[in-house]
Amino acid sequence: MTVRWPSLQRCASRLLPVAFAATVISTGLTGTVAPAPRPVVEGQVHTLAVARTGPGWSRELHTGQPAEMVGLDWQGRRAGAVDVRARRDGRWGPWQKVEGDPAEGPDSDSVEGRGQRAQRTTAGPVWVGPGVHDLQVRVAEGQLDALRMHTIHTTEPAARGISTAAAATLPQPGIIGRGAWGADESWRSFAPGCDGTPTYADGVRYAVVHHTVSANNYSPAESAAIVRGIYFFHTHTNQWCDIGYNFLVDRYGQVFEGRAGGITSAVVGAHAGGFNTRSTGVALIGDYGSAGVPAATYNSLRSLLAWKLAYHGVEPGATITVIAGSFDGARYPPGTPVAVNTIIGHRDVDATSCPGNVGYALLGRLRADLRSDVARVIGKPLVVRNGTWYLRPWQNAGPALTFGFGNVGDVPLMCDWNGDGIATPGVYRRGWFYLRNSLGSGVADVAFQYGDIGDRPVCGDWNGDGVATVGVFRAGSWYLRNRNAGGRADIAFPYGNPTDVPVTGDWDGDGSDTPAVVRRGMWHLKNHFGAGPADLVLSFGDASDVPVVGDWNGDGRDTPGITRGGQWYLRNANASGVADVTFPYGDAGDVPRAWR
Repeated sequence: MTVRWPSLQRCASRLLPVAFAATVISTGLTGTVAPAPRPVVEGQVHTLAVARTGPGWSRELHTGQPAEMVGLDWQGRRAGAVDVRARRDGRWGPWQKVEGDPAEGPDSDSVEGRGQRAQRTTAGPVWVGPGVHDLQVRVAEGQLDALRMHTIHTTEPAARGISTAAAATLPQPGIIGRGAWGADESWRSFAPGCDGTPTYADGVRYAVVHHTVSANNYSPAESAAIVRGIYFFHTHTNQWCDIGYNFLVDRYGQVFEGRAGGITSAVVGAHAGGFNTRSTGVALIGDYGSAGVPAATYNSLRSLLAWKLAYHGVEPGATITVIAGSFDGARYPPGTPVAVNTIIGHRDVDATSCPGNVGYALLGRLRADLRSDVARVIGKPLVVRNGTWYLRPWQNAGPALTFGFGNVGDVPLMCDWNGDGIATPGVYRRGWFYLRNSLGSGVADVAFQYGDIGDRPVCGDWNGDGVATVGVFRAGSWYLRNRNAGGRADIAFPYGNPTDVPVTGDWDGDGSDTPAVVRRGMWHLKNHFGAGPADLVLSFGDASDVPVVGDWNGDGRDTPGITRGGQWYLRNANASGVADVTFPYGDAGDVPRAWR
């Protein structure tokens, strides 16, 4: 599909020097006093129970995001109390009682009261200590409906650094938000025609690396002031609607949110004239024409782009074709098809030396590092058609591996059967499992009988030992084995209806897979084994779609996907919403799976 890029009116080749920023502050010009950075605060909501719970009910929860504070709420204006405790260094701490009182809350005729969609009782929040990931909850008093926990991560900006090494997963890196570095949001409406509303593209396809051409001898505490100075210059002098970059990285590895609109969104910046739509722009704070890029800067740039590109399903080592937009300083006339790498320097598309000779020389290494970082952790699509397997090397690249395994009518599976970190094929045929320990045609390495004709097979790492084993879903009940061999079920429980579609995944990132059922576009996820209500219910897809599960962005959690007539739609969160990544692959009638 050909994409035409909208034009930009102007782009600056150099940015506000630090010395000039200091002059602005000392001479009393407009915008002289930069707002002080504020703490970063971010939260998550976890559904603990859908049905009513009472005294004695309890639940453990592992959070992907660290939490320092915890609050709860439940449906209705009903008194109750919940005990909460946190685990640290392998030990549970003391219980804290958190009480809710229906008499507390906004007046019904106030703005807050009228704006509430449903009346809920809140309790807390309470402080549980720094960096907590494991929590336990028990109902102490009352009958509580639709119980939810709110975990809050709150830190000072100085604590928001990024790890200097690529991890086994690609979690969202620490990013200093606009509020934390002191962005005055009124500046987004300063220039004529700007109303403060971000512009979005339909996705991100590549990244553009810049440098700010400013001094390198700043302290970590001064970086936020530099970002504010660039922001002021872009909005007041360049007359742009916001800072041009999507992200900025300083010489100490601190990463700053740039243009407003959401770090996971495809926000259109003003960083590469003619090539802003569907790109993300990252600026290294400093001048890297001849100076070396610090290791902390490189490592944070690597971590940031690994996460951002994986989130949008972009292959770091690929070459794509984009269409040049209108811009006076572009290297290509408007409408020109341009082949670009998915990680480029600003000089590749515009008439500039940015990101400097030293910065530009690092891009080859960066592409190789990122390809390795991302390829080993994200889920990639495959389809099976009449016993032939078609594996894509990336979410948006063509097929690279095709082989035959199994017969027409077999049910395909893709799991890590021997714990070597690589998912390989298996098939289920009339009560027999046939498993391969390598990618390619050949006979089964393991074959055994388990289940009956008509059962629906599943696979997953049920006990967190790194080895996937099999199971079957039969008439609304699950029968799971902890060994790839025949025998009796190690885990058996009812969950779901006979007509539901069974799927499995590591929904909470704790290293073990648990069940879910998909029913007419509604996903009912459980984070443990056993009967009872879902831990999380979300809407994604329609009744006729085919569900598929994978870790699409490498953050260590499996999330939903669906295929519809050969088009894939993937979510990066276990929450209702629109697809984060979409692409065509396969035909209607193919069986979709994920592999990595």
